[in-house]
Amino acid sequence: MIVRYNKKQNLILTSSTNIFVGSVLDRFDDMAKFVRLREDVDSLLQENARLKSYIKTELYNNAYRLDTFPGDSMRMRYAYIPVKIINNSIASKDNHMTLDKGKTQEVFPHMGVITDRGVVGITKTSSCCFTSVMSILHRQTRISASIRSKGFFGSLEWDGEDPEIMQLKEIPRHAKLAVGDTVQTSGNSNLFPKGIAIGIIENIDKQAGPNSYNIQVRLIEDISNIQYAYVVKDLMKKELDQALEGTDE
Repeated sequence: MIVRYNKKQNLILTSSTNIFVGSVLDRFDDMAKFVRLREDVDSLLQENARLKSYIKTELYNNAYRLDTFPGDSMRMRYAYIPVKIINNSIASKDNHMTLDKGKTQEVFPHMGVITDRGVVGITKTSSCCFTSVMSILHRQTRISASIRSKGFFGSLEWDGEDPEIMQLKEIPRHAKLAVGDTVQTSGNSNLFPKGIAIGIIENIDKQAGPNSYNIQVRLIEDISNIQYAYVVKDLMKKELDQALEGTDE
């Protein structure tokens, strides 16, 4: 009765009710957006994977069209499977990751794992729905890497110390290098397409050996802060394996 027959109290109640209802609706909207966020991220990853496959295929086709038959030159070389990293370590000397996809999604052992900013590892074992990855920060990881625009390539390894620094070995001493040069995947294996940036040369140790440098490379990707990635699927792996088997005969 106080609210009903007193204009001032009625206005106070109405205003308070509107504030309360608005706050509830605003929180409900935030919750709905949060629930839809994972779906939006998955959708964007799928679209990005499709675009990556298209772009890499165009680059591959343009680079090799003159040396292949027309039918072969239009064949897609790589596909990209979007994944979420559900477990990751960097504190060990032999670090691993776990992906939320496995054999059901065609993720198998010995496949490259990348992000939009660089290389993060190689798949090791997989079950139906999950995959263990040997991180790039693992002492047994070996990535075939080259110096962009220079053509020289070697083996990129981690010494188990600084999680931001890796060592590029086997680069010949006559190679003309400079601090700041970009290190990328060489394309000499079917794990990674050629040209994926990995890091920047930070230091060149010219006293490492009589024939080659020991080069410190600062990683572009922060391995400690990644949530999503792509598994690289080589669509010509079967043909490549058959060709390699033929060389042993």
